[in-house]
Amino acid sequence: AGGVYYSENITDSDNMKSGVFTNDGKSVIVPFKEGNAIKARIIDVAAKTSTTMPLVNSLPLDWIYYHLDMASDGKRGVVTVSGGDFIKSKTYVFDIKTGIVNAPFENNDDNVSRVYAW
Repeated sequence: AGGVYYSENITDSDNMKSGVFTNDGKSVIVPFKEGNAIKARIIDVAAKTSTTMPLVNSLPLDWIYYHLDMASDGKRGVVTVSGGDFIKSKTYVFDIKTGIVNAPFENNDDNVSRVYAW
């Protein structure tokens, strides 16, 4: 729509996924893998600033997949990790306002690779 609104290079990431807008449009959350961790780049759309939030640390290096989704409240989200040493995928619930990541829960089905937040 006429030009670049926000631009940033994240050079340390090994694997970056598409960003997810919060429902209120105030933030974009971009998940990425860095070494054996999953982090989220939180972009404040109005201020055109960003911060990094660690989501999952100490993953086995051979894990293969993760998916991030944000809840309708604009602050809570979930990231689901599968592959590697996990028999079943694990989902972590996090809050971008407080920076808190809750202990993961193991999904009931071996085939769950995406969990969505409401």
